[in-house]
Amino acid sequence: MADIFNAATYLITANIEAGHAGRVAVLGSEALTYGELDARTTDLAAAYQCLGLRRDDRVMIVMSDDVPMLTAILGAFRAGLVAVPVSTMFNGSELGSILADSGARALLCSAAYAAAAAAALPAAPGVEHVVLDGDAELPVPPGVRRWSWTEFASAAAAAPAAARDPVRTKRRSDALGRRSRHPAHWRTGSAASLAFVTRRQALALELLELADQVRVDVDAVVELLVAEPHDERHNADTQCLRVRGRNIRGAVGDEVDRHSRDSTYG
Repeated sequence: MADIFNAATYLITANIEAGHAGRVAVLGSEALTYGELDARTTDLAAAYQCLGLRRDDRVMIVMSDDVPMLTAILGAFRAGLVAVPVSTMFNGSELGSILADSGARALLCSAAYAAAAAAALPAAPGVEHVVLDGDAELPVPPGVRRWSWTEFASAAAAAPAAARDPVRTKRRSDALGRRSRHPAHWRTGSAASLAFVTRRQALALELLELADQVRVDVDAVVELLVAEPHDERHNADTQCLRVRGRNIRGAVGDEVDRHSRDSTYG
């Protein structure tokens, strides 16, 4: 059965349970201890749910590297959402393409990138909410609700208590940067390695996992064959089978990498 966990619990709650609630966890425009970070992200997780977002919904984050961005990502994790932090270097056209491809229902944006966000929104009809951190002009298309950061964070006050509980999600070996198979150009920074950027990349990773399983299955068959009485020809056949299984995995990885370079942001 798939391992079930929540990344926010892994990153924050575990430190609190280890007795580090009063230890500084974040330094930026303000300092937050693990206890304060837990409270902040819990409120944002509830706020996301007040917007109608549910587990596995995507939230694109175009924000400056500061405390609000971190809490937005961790709050999304706690709510079971897929945080999609992207480079702030994209122009409106580039951002619009990625926003549409991600399937995000909400866009969180720092005031410095409001112009790019405004230009991107018409390309992504699936966006229902825009949250702006700071003061800037950010017109939104009809049917899209715009929230200030204060309004968004305050929405948690109306949330039921259950909305503050971490949502159980499937553990992925790459979700926390371990054994990551993302090509380097799929990442826009350390935060982006924690989440899939687009649905295409999510499907590509599923394909890689399937190829890995093929390799594992081939290796298992080879081990059974090796255990049988054999001669030199048998040894050569089993070794060939093992190599073919590994080549399948390598070929799939190369093909996924090639297509991601050619079309991920095209």
